[in-house]
Amino acid sequence: MKKHTKPYKCDVGTCSEAFELQSGLNRHRQEMHDPNAQRYYCPWRDFGCRSKLAREGTKREANLDRHVQTAHGGQQP
Repeated sequence: MKKHTKPYKCDVGTCSEAFELQSGLNRHRQEMHDPNAQRYYCPWRDFGCRSKLAREGTKREANLDRHVQTAHGGQQP
Protein backbone atom coordinates (compact mmCIF):
# COMPACT_ATOMS: atom_id res chain seq x y z
CA MET A 1 0.00 0.00 0.00
CA LYS A 2 1.32 3.42 -0.98
CA LYS A 3 1.60 5.94 1.85
CA HIS A 4 1.37 9.67 1.32
CA THR A 5 3.99 11.79 2.98
CA LYS A 6 2.79 14.69 5.06
CA PRO A 7 5.76 17.00 5.44
CA TYR A 8 3.77 20.07 6.55
CA LYS A 9 3.22 19.74 10.29
CA CYS A 10 1.27 22.04 12.55
CA ASP A 11 3.48 23.56 15.24
CA VAL A 12 0.74 25.18 17.33
CA GLY A 13 0.77 23.92 20.92
CA THR A 14 0.29 20.17 21.14
CA CYS A 15 -1.45 19.89 17.76
CA SER A 16 -0.17 16.90 15.81
CA GLU A 17 -1.92 17.44 12.46
CA ALA A 18 0.16 17.05 9.30
CA PHE A 19 -0.63 17.73 5.66
CA GLU A 20 0.57 16.79 2.18
CA LEU A 21 0.34 20.38 0.97
CA GLN A 22 1.25 23.75 2.45
CA SER A 23 -2.23 24.97 1.53
CA GLY A 24 -3.77 22.29 3.75
CA LEU A 25 -1.66 23.40 6.68
CA ASN A 26 -2.56 27.05 6.05
CA ARG A 27 -6.28 26.23 6.00
CA HIS A 28 -5.95 24.17 9.17
CA ARG A 29 -4.16 26.97 11.03
CA GLN A 30 -6.74 29.52 9.96
CA GLU A 31 -9.78 27.38 10.77
CA MET A 32 -8.57 25.67 13.92
CA HIS A 33 -6.09 28.00 15.60
CA ASP A 34 -7.04 31.56 14.60
CA PRO A 35 -9.06 33.03 17.48
CA ASN A 36 -10.38 35.73 15.13
CA ALA A 37 -11.70 33.30 12.52
CA GLN A 38 -15.36 33.76 11.66
CA ARG A 39 -17.74 31.33 13.34
CA TYR A 40 -21.00 30.13 11.80
CA TYR A 41 -23.98 29.52 14.10
CA CYS A 42 -27.21 27.67 13.48
CA PRO A 43 -29.84 30.20 12.38
CA TRP A 44 -32.36 28.23 14.44
CA ARG A 45 -30.54 28.80 17.75
CA ASP A 46 -33.01 31.53 18.77
CA PHE A 47 -35.87 29.20 17.86
CA GLY A 48 -35.05 26.23 20.08
CA CYS A 49 -32.18 24.41 18.34
CA ARG A 50 -29.97 22.96 21.06
CA SER A 51 -27.21 21.56 18.87
CA LYS A 52 -23.51 22.15 19.35
CA LEU A 53 -23.65 24.38 16.26
CA ALA A 54 -26.26 26.53 17.97
CA ARG A 55 -24.21 26.80 21.17
CA GLU A 56 -20.61 26.94 19.94
CA GLY A 57 -20.79 27.46 16.19
CA THR A 58 -18.33 26.10 13.65
CA LYS A 59 -15.48 27.58 11.67
CA ARG A 60 -16.56 25.78 8.48
CA GLU A 61 -19.56 27.04 6.59
CA ALA A 62 -19.98 23.59 4.99
CA ASN A 63 -20.58 22.09 8.45
CA LEU A 64 -23.35 24.62 9.09
CA ASP A 65 -24.91 23.93 5.69
CA ARG A 66 -24.92 20.18 6.39
CA HIS A 67 -26.46 20.72 9.85
CA VAL A 68 -29.24 22.97 8.51
CA GLN A 69 -29.96 20.44 5.76
CA THR A 70 -30.12 17.40 8.05
CA ALA A 71 -31.53 18.89 11.26
CA HIS A 72 -33.88 21.50 9.81
CA GLY A 73 -34.73 20.13 6.36
CA GLY A 74 -32.72 22.88 4.68
CA GLN A 75 -35.20 25.50 5.88
CA GLN A 76 -34.28 28.90 7.27
CA PRO A 77 -36.27 30.32 10.20
